[in-house]
Amino acid sequence: MGVSVLNFGRVDEYPPGGVHKHLRGVRLEPIADKEAHVGAMSDTVKPSEAPSAPTGEQRVSATAGLSVALTPRVATRSDGSRLEYFVSEPKGPVLVFINALGLGLLAWRGLLEHFSKSHQVICWKTPGIFGQPRTLQNHVEDLDLILATENVTQCQIVTWCSGTKVALEFFRRRPIASSMVFMNGAYMSLPGLERFETPFEQTMLKLCQVVARRPDLAVMVMSSMRALLAGDTPGKNGVASPLEGVAGLSELKASLIEPFSSVETTINYSRQEVDYVSHDIAPSLAAVNVPVLLLGGQNDRVSSADMSKAVAARLPNADYAEIENGTHYFLYEHPERVTALIDTFFQGKAAG
Repeated sequence: MGVSVLNFGRVDEYPPGGVHKHLRGVRLEPIADKEAHVGAMSDTVKPSEAPSAPTGEQRVSATAGLSVALTPRVATRSDGSRLEYFVSEPKGPVLVFINALGLGLLAWRGLLEHFSKSHQVICWKTPGIFGQPRTLQNHVEDLDLILATENVTQCQIVTWCSGTKVALEFFRRRPIASSMVFMNGAYMSLPGLERFETPFEQTMLKLCQVVARRPDLAVMVMSSMRALLAGDTPGKNGVASPLEGVAGLSELKASLIEPFSSVETTINYSRQEVDYVSHDIAPSLAAVNVPVLLLGGQNDRVSSADMSKAVAARLPNADYAEIENGTHYFLYEHPERVTALIDTFFQGKAAG
């Protein structure tokens, strides 16, 4: 089965809805210059200094839309701040779900219902879009803290999208995972694989760079991203939303829009995205010495299946599978197919 070619217009035409007409005269930093905007994230304008805008959506509960029984727990960071996470009943090995930046757990519903019957699942809503934004290293420290709090000395890990870099950086620091599954990994900044980056990824980065440098422009980016993620994308013909064709999009909408629900969340998400993309994970890939399953979605317009396949080729012990007709949200759309693949992978590696 071949990988479909993804093409929805030039990068400078994306996203629809006219973001770029508001940014005329503002220099969009080239992709290669992304580290210039990272620095210490506190150096940029604080959200409180940005222009006022409607509050937007209320915070979405991490477990909204879930029926599986999860026990909320709290870990305390060294600075005294609290980190909420969730644990299912202990029915087998520890399985850690590492989520995409800023999203609740609804997309994981099918996987949570399935694996909570055979594992002890640990999961959380990655923090940082409300309050103080967090760097990639902060997210790695959060994962380390949660597992230390739960006295976990060995586990299996499943990631989605940006959660993949967190897992890789964590494994290099603390290699306690016996196997890992990367779903629709976000791998921007991998030398030699730039051709597999999607127009969505490249444009999202450019917009986040603009907001990180010019928080006063967050309102324009926020409005356009909300329209795009809500599926309301009037504008240029022939330019498709990356969410086009996603089954159940209406249920996911509140969770997907939340990172752009206010000026504050838009600025915080943008800072995190710029920091996230600045990290080259090639050294972390080289450190992976356990079995890995990479899953790509045939119709993923956010993170291309070709990128996941190319990353699999760089790992010493990796399998790759593609979800036919799967989008970036195939874990939500096709949970039975995804859980069957992961089950087979886990069982095969355990037997081996």
